[in-house]
Amino acid sequence: MLTAEIEHINVEALEVVIKERPNIIIEPHPSTFATIQNKYRQKLHLETHGIKVGSFIDVNTTSKETIAKSIHGKKVRSVNLLDL
Repeated sequence: MLTAEIEHINVEALEVVIKERPNIIIEPHPSTFATIQNKYRQKLHLETHGIKVGSFIDVNTTSKETIAKSIHGKKVRSVNLLDL
């Protein structure tokens, strides 16, 4: 048995192992690691399965102004995501 920190797992490498060596069992499945490593995807998954999560937005597809308003509750001219 091998254990590792979730954040350091190379999901793509595990998918190659599964494809090339189908006799090797990897638990949980690499797609589960991919979900856990992406916090937005993780929250969507939990919410889809009826688990309550805090408010969240996709910062990759949402304007900086909308992000700032959702976090601070007020309109701002510009936001540096590193400052949030």
